[in-house]
Amino acid sequence: MTMRLARGSQVVWLAAWLGAGCAAEPVALSRGGVAGEMQQDEGEREAEASGTGTGTGTGETEAPAAAPSPPGSLKAGDTTLQKSVMGLARTIRVHVPTSIRQRKLPVVLALHGNGGQAADFVQTSGLLQLADSVGFVLVAPQGLARTIAVGGQTTPPLSWDAYNARAANADVQLFDVLLDELVATGSVDMKHLVVYGYSQGGYASVRYGREASGRLACAAVLAAGDAGGIPTGFTRKLAFSIQIGSNDSARNNAASLAQNLQTAGHPVSFHEIAGAGHSPMPGLAKTPLDDCLAAAGP
Repeated sequence: MTMRLARGSQVVWLAAWLGAGCAAEPVALSRGGVAGEMQQDEGEREAEASGTGTGTGTGETEAPAAAPSPPGSLKAGDTTLQKSVMGLARTIRVHVPTSIRQRKLPVVLALHGNGGQAADFVQTSGLLQLADSVGFVLVAPQGLARTIAVGGQTTPPLSWDAYNARAANADVQLFDVLLDELVATGSVDMKHLVVYGYSQGGYASVRYGREASGRLACAAVLAAGDAGGIPTGFTRKLAFSIQIGSNDSARNNAASLAQNLQTAGHPVSFHEIAGAGHSPMPGLAKTPLDDCLAAAGP
């Protein structure tokens, strides 16, 4: 069942992003030295003799139109970043589709489930393929299993901190750094910054939606709800897309999250997948993605 509660709304390097110490961007040579120049000259002479050239009739040729410059400094391809935030070493996979050469693209921050791997998540969920077909920059941090202090207690080892506010939350601060650096490239669509999480990553998606509602367009929450009760602390009415299986133990929590958000004035899409459980990820990955890419940020 899908219920909309409210309508709201390949390898090169990210050289400019990685900064000093990174490998230089590979350069492809289109022709080989003098031999290439000779071939080009012969082709031009044949074109002029046959009258099919681009000359003006005065023996001169017109200069070809300049190719449009790509927006910003972000380059198409895949890379792995290493960051240290709050003393924790973190690894992030980034995929930039070739459409970055034509236009600024949305960003999707993808958060895997507890104990999962970022590389596996983007493959099995279909997000990697969707990044190319739909056109968005896919950023997939690797969660770091650790105990988390929450209100004087500690959790079992969890990949993501869905409980603490920014000042005490290494994951939230990591996400901030990643978005800051992407925005600084001048290549991304700042109106379409999305966080997209599954399971524990979904709970963290709710947390980051709260912490970064002033810059995000939307939070997608799959097979999860709100780890902190009634969601508060938003600086704007952030859009949410919530998708969960009817047999998932978190189903009621997800439904309550949707209702509470709607009551508070947030645009919410709620998709309940009949007969689905918690794993594998319920429903189509594209459904909440479409919801979120249709929403606009501040």
